[in-house]
Amino acid sequence: GMTRSGTGLANDIQRIKELCVEHDIGFVVVDSIGLACMGEPESAEVVLGMFQALRSLKVSSLCIDHTNKTNNSANSDNLFGSVFKYNAARQIFEGKKSQHQGEDKLELGLFHKKANNAKLIKELGFTIEFSEEDTLRKVLIRKQDIRNTDLEEGMRVSARIENLLRKKPGGLSVAQICEELEKTDNHIRKELSKGKNRGMFTILPNGNWANQAW
Repeated sequence: GMTRSGTGLANDIQRIKELCVEHDIGFVVVDSIGLACMGEPESAEVVLGMFQALRSLKVSSLCIDHTNKTNNSANSDNLFGSVFKYNAARQIFEGKKSQHQGEDKLELGLFHKKANNAKLIKELGFTIEFSEEDTLRKVLIRKQDIRNTDLEEGMRVSARIENLLRKKPGGLSVAQICEELEKTDNHIRKELSKGKNRGMFTILPNGNWANQAW
């Protein structure tokens, strides 16, 4: 079922608890966090009060929120308003889409940004297609390798380097990788060094970098 809150989740928590017990609810979706807070999104008191109320339900929950579009690209994963939203969440996935004008399909990427007591999982990609037959509207969802989509730019830099090098059997120089990914020399060298230590990358006899052969 679905219930609407006009005064914020914390203020309505007693009624929501009653509904959870009455209907044996074990999973709650909050859409959206901003409306559930019903206060200044920059306020730690408001945000943490909402999360405290949510956790008092003792059920699993999925909370939907928006990113802060005023941030630069390096911080595009920040949630709108208080940093306490990020701190209070146990798992965070950022959803991004790519859709060309006039197309009946879109590409969706889910990027794992935070995991408490667990490791981050690889990016998830999906293709969502819309069609109509008579009066029936259909939605088809298929898994998609995100490396082959426009959303590849949202992957971690180490994964983007690996994706780039898999297309270059002869490897690439640091300068070429920097140019392809539009990253600084220092940034790329750090990622290559860390990746080499993890067994991801290797240096070829010609001085180029390549993916480690298995």
